Amino acid sequence: MSKLTDKYYLSIHHRSIAININPDDGSIEKSTSPGHFYVSLQKNEDKKFFGKYGQGKSLIQHLLSKEVIESEREGLYTSGIKALEAQTGEEYHSFKSIIGNSQLGK
Repeated sequence: MSKLTDKYYLSIHHRSIAININPDDGSIEKSTSPGHFYVSLQKNEDKKFFGKYGQGKSLIQHLLSKEVIESEREGLYTSGIKALEAQTGEEYHSFKSIIGNSQLGK
């Protein structure tokens, strides 16, 4: 793809639930864990997720948590949340994006 047509996205995501994906049959169910906020950076179709899963009960424990989001796994969970939304008609994932292209700042 030409560099002049590259598209860039910065997105802030919120999931109001967490899910478990059954590795045997791919079925999806809600888990008891709370959801979280995270960000993604995307160039064309290549998307990377960033953030941390909060661990513990206090704000300090959440902020100091070492459980970092793994991009490939988070992409799978985000797809799973969208599939669950389609099944239930409920909204569990929302996001806001800033969209740009390689012409920005020129």
